[in-house]
Amino acid sequence: MSALKTGITRRQCLITTSATAFITGVSFFKTAPASYWKIKERRIQLHNLWTDQYLDLCYWKDGVYLKDSMSSFNYLLRDWRTGEIGDIFRGVFDQLFWLNKALNNTYPFEVVSGFRSISTNKVLQTNNEGVAKNSLHTYGMAIDIRIKTFTVEQIWEVATSMGIGGAGLYNSSQFVHLDVGPARSWSA
Repeated sequence: MSALKTGITRRQCLITTSATAFITGVSFFKTAPASYWKIKERRIQLHNLWTDQYLDLCYWKDGVYLKDSMSSFNYLLRDWRTGEIGDIFRGVFDQLFWLNKALNNTYPFEVVSGFRSISTNKVLQTNNEGVAKNSLHTYGMAIDIRIKTFTVEQIWEVATSMGIGGAGLYNSSQFVHLDVGPARSWSA
Protein backbone atom coordinates (compact mmCIF):
# COMPACT_ATOMS: atom_id res chain seq x y z
CA MET A 1 0.00 0.00 0.00
CA SER A 2 1.41 3.37 -0.90
CA ALA A 3 2.40 5.85 1.79
CA LEU A 4 0.32 8.51 0.07
CA LYS A 5 -2.88 6.47 0.18
CA THR A 6 -2.54 5.69 3.88
CA GLY A 7 -1.51 9.18 4.95
CA ILE A 8 1.83 7.94 6.28
CA THR A 9 4.60 10.51 6.01
CA ARG A 10 8.00 9.74 4.53
CA ARG A 11 9.52 10.11 8.00
CA GLN A 12 7.08 7.54 9.45
CA CYS A 13 7.82 5.20 6.57
CA LEU A 14 11.57 5.53 7.15
CA ILE A 15 11.26 5.00 10.90
CA THR A 16 9.04 1.94 10.50
CA THR A 17 11.22 0.45 7.79
CA SER A 18 14.39 1.16 9.77
CA ALA A 19 13.00 -0.46 12.90
CA THR A 20 11.94 -3.53 10.93
CA ALA A 21 15.32 -3.76 9.20
CA PHE A 22 17.09 -3.41 12.56
CA ILE A 23 15.01 -6.10 14.22
CA THR A 24 15.39 -8.54 11.34
CA GLY A 25 19.11 -7.80 11.07
CA VAL A 26 19.81 -8.73 14.67
CA SER A 27 20.45 -12.36 13.66
CA PHE A 28 23.41 -11.28 11.51
CA PHE A 29 24.96 -9.26 14.30
CA LYS A 30 24.46 -12.05 16.86
CA THR A 31 26.59 -14.33 14.70
CA ALA A 32 29.12 -11.70 13.60
CA PRO A 33 32.73 -12.39 14.55
CA ALA A 34 33.97 -10.60 17.69
CA SER A 35 36.36 -8.56 15.52
CA TYR A 36 33.34 -6.79 13.95
CA TRP A 37 32.64 -5.05 17.24
CA LYS A 38 36.16 -3.59 17.30
CA ILE A 39 35.73 -1.74 13.99
CA LYS A 40 36.35 1.97 14.52
CA GLU A 41 35.57 3.17 11.01
CA ARG A 42 33.45 2.06 8.09
CA ARG A 43 34.66 2.65 4.56
CA ILE A 44 33.18 1.69 1.21
CA GLN A 45 34.18 2.09 -2.40
CA LEU A 46 31.53 2.95 -5.00
CA HIS A 47 31.83 3.30 -8.76
CA ASN A 48 28.81 4.81 -10.54
CA LEU A 49 28.66 3.00 -13.88
CA TRP A 50 26.60 5.75 -15.56
CA THR A 51 28.71 8.77 -14.58
CA ASP A 52 32.01 6.88 -14.21
CA GLN A 53 32.54 8.57 -10.84
CA TYR A 54 34.36 6.73 -8.09
CA LEU A 55 34.56 7.30 -4.34
CA ASP A 56 36.48 5.48 -1.65
CA LEU A 57 35.52 7.14 1.64
CA CYS A 58 35.18 6.52 5.32
CA TYR A 59 31.54 7.40 6.06
CA TRP A 60 31.38 6.39 9.76
CA LYS A 61 33.99 6.83 12.46
CA ASP A 62 33.76 6.01 16.17
CA GLY A 63 29.97 5.77 16.02
CA VAL A 64 29.40 8.97 14.02
CA TYR A 65 28.23 9.22 10.41
CA LEU A 66 30.47 11.73 8.62
CA LYS A 67 28.39 14.49 7.03
CA ASP A 68 30.85 15.37 4.25
CA SER A 69 31.28 11.74 3.20
CA MET A 70 27.53 11.17 3.24
CA SER A 71 27.03 14.26 1.05
CA SER A 72 29.67 13.02 -1.39
CA PHE A 73 28.03 9.61 -1.62
CA ASN A 74 24.60 11.26 -2.08
CA TYR A 75 26.01 13.15 -5.05
CA LEU A 76 27.61 10.04 -6.55
CA LEU A 77 24.32 8.14 -6.18
CA ARG A 78 22.16 10.91 -7.68
CA ASP A 79 19.61 10.24 -10.41
CA TRP A 80 21.94 10.58 -13.39
CA ARG A 81 18.99 11.13 -15.74
CA THR A 82 17.62 14.22 -13.96
CA GLY A 83 20.56 15.29 -11.81
CA GLU A 84 18.32 15.17 -8.72
CA ILE A 85 20.22 14.35 -5.52
CA GLY A 86 18.47 12.39 -2.80
CA ASP A 87 19.40 11.70 0.79
CA ILE A 88 20.54 8.11 0.84
CA PHE A 89 19.49 6.37 4.03
CA ARG A 90 22.62 5.56 6.01
CA GLY A 91 21.47 1.98 6.48
CA VAL A 92 22.22 1.43 2.78
CA PHE A 93 25.88 2.24 3.41
CA ASP A 94 25.94 -0.02 6.47
CA GLN A 95 24.42 -2.83 4.44
CA LEU A 96 27.14 -2.39 1.81
CA PHE A 97 29.85 -2.22 4.47
CA TRP A 98 28.76 -5.47 6.17
CA LEU A 99 28.27 -7.19 2.82
CA ASN A 100 31.81 -6.16 1.88
CA LYS A 101 33.11 -7.69 5.11
CA ALA A 102 31.13 -10.89 4.61
CA LEU A 103 32.49 -11.24 1.06
CA ASN A 104 36.01 -10.24 2.09
CA ASN A 105 35.85 -7.93 -0.93
CA THR A 106 38.47 -5.32 -1.85
CA TYR A 107 36.91 -4.07 -5.10
CA PRO A 108 34.42 -1.21 -5.44
CA PHE A 109 30.71 -1.81 -5.65
CA GLU A 110 29.64 -1.04 -9.20
CA VAL A 111 26.45 1.01 -8.89
CA VAL A 112 23.73 0.31 -11.44
CA SER A 113 21.12 2.42 -9.65
CA GLY A 114 21.11 4.53 -6.50
CA PHE A 115 18.66 7.34 -5.85
CA ARG A 116 15.87 7.54 -8.40
CA SER A 117 13.59 10.55 -8.85
CA ILE A 118 9.86 9.95 -9.00
CA SER A 119 9.77 11.11 -12.63
CA THR A 120 12.54 8.67 -13.61
CA ASN A 121 10.82 5.87 -11.71
CA LYS A 122 7.57 6.52 -13.63
CA VAL A 123 9.40 6.34 -16.96
CA LEU A 124 11.22 3.14 -15.95
CA GLN A 125 8.00 1.61 -14.65
CA THR A 126 6.30 2.27 -18.00
CA ASN A 127 9.14 0.58 -19.90
CA ASN A 128 9.93 -2.26 -17.48
CA GLU A 129 7.51 -4.40 -15.52
CA GLY A 130 10.16 -5.11 -12.86
CA VAL A 131 10.19 -1.51 -11.56
CA ALA A 132 8.05 -0.98 -8.45
CA LYS A 133 5.55 1.87 -8.47
CA ASN A 134 6.61 2.97 -4.98
CA SER A 135 10.27 1.97 -5.31
CA LEU A 136 12.54 2.32 -2.29
CA HIS A 137 15.04 3.92 -4.69
CA THR A 138 12.82 7.04 -4.70
CA TYR A 139 13.21 7.28 -0.91
CA GLY A 140 16.99 6.77 -0.97
CA MET A 141 16.54 3.39 0.69
CA ALA A 142 17.84 1.07 -2.07
CA ILE A 143 20.80 0.46 -4.33
CA ASP A 144 21.48 -1.90 -7.24
CA ILE A 145 25.05 -3.19 -7.40
CA ARG A 146 27.48 -5.73 -8.71
CA ILE A 147 31.16 -6.46 -8.03
CA LYS A 148 33.52 -7.45 -10.82
CA THR A 149 35.15 -10.30 -8.89
CA PHE A 150 31.89 -11.98 -7.81
CA THR A 151 28.91 -13.32 -9.69
CA VAL A 152 25.60 -11.69 -8.89
CA GLU A 153 24.45 -15.04 -7.52
CA GLN A 154 27.35 -15.07 -5.03
CA ILE A 155 26.61 -11.52 -3.91
CA TRP A 156 22.90 -12.25 -3.56
CA GLU A 157 23.45 -15.46 -1.59
CA VAL A 158 25.69 -13.71 0.93
CA ALA A 159 23.37 -10.69 1.19
CA THR A 160 20.42 -13.01 1.76
CA SER A 161 22.25 -15.02 4.42
CA MET A 162 23.04 -11.81 6.33
CA GLY A 163 19.32 -11.16 6.87
CA ILE A 164 19.59 -7.36 6.88
CA GLY A 165 17.14 -5.76 4.48
CA GLY A 166 15.94 -6.86 1.09
CA ALA A 167 18.09 -8.65 -1.46
CA GLY A 168 16.87 -9.21 -4.99
CA LEU A 169 18.72 -11.13 -7.70
CA TYR A 170 18.25 -9.75 -11.21
CA ASN A 171 20.27 -12.29 -13.15
CA SER A 172 19.30 -11.18 -16.66
CA SER A 173 20.31 -7.58 -15.91
CA GLN A 174 23.33 -8.70 -13.87
CA PHE A 175 22.78 -6.80 -10.64
CA VAL A 176 21.71 -7.33 -7.04
CA HIS A 177 19.13 -5.03 -5.48
CA LEU A 178 19.72 -4.19 -1.81
CA ASP A 179 17.39 -2.17 0.37
CA VAL A 180 16.85 -1.33 4.02
CA GLY A 181 13.32 -2.70 4.09
CA PRO A 182 12.36 -5.88 5.98
CA ALA A 183 14.64 -8.90 5.53
CA ARG A 184 13.44 -10.77 2.46
CA SER A 185 14.87 -12.09 -0.78
CA TRP A 186 13.69 -12.80 -4.30
CA SER A 187 14.97 -13.68 -7.73
CA ALA A 188 13.61 -12.14 -10.91
